[in-house]
Amino acid sequence: VAYYLDQMGLSELGSQYPHRISGGQRQRAAMARALAFPSRILLMDEPFKSLDLGLKLDLLASFVNSWEKEPRTVLLVTHDVKEAIMLADTIHVFTNKPAVIKASHRIAVPRHQRQDDLNLLVAEKQIIDELTGG
Repeated sequence: VAYYLDQMGLSELGSQYPHRISGGQRQRAAMARALAFPSRILLMDEPFKSLDLGLKLDLLASFVNSWEKEPRTVLLVTHDVKEAIMLADTIHVFTNKPAVIKASHRIAVPRHQRQDDLNLLVAEKQIIDELTGG
């Protein structure tokens, strides 16, 4: 667990009680706990919400690094299109209730190259258009 706390920038807070740390720190501790549990499937529901941009980018990089070292299936639920593009191999866009898959997008660019790939801007716009009816 100490390794994952360190990966999330929390090594000095490992002995603190939850009420003594910030919401962002609790969120990072939850991610460290999830990564430390040896499972083949990891469900992540809005894991990077409410984080400032710098911390979010650092945590995304830490998560991808941990994920590459210990591959597993990750089901990510997010409303952040950029986050989905940075992490997902496949993105499913759902309709409103009843939720059914409206569109699917395969992201073939390796994760470590996605930040600089301009073609992903086209995919991002297309997904946003599908979400907004544009």
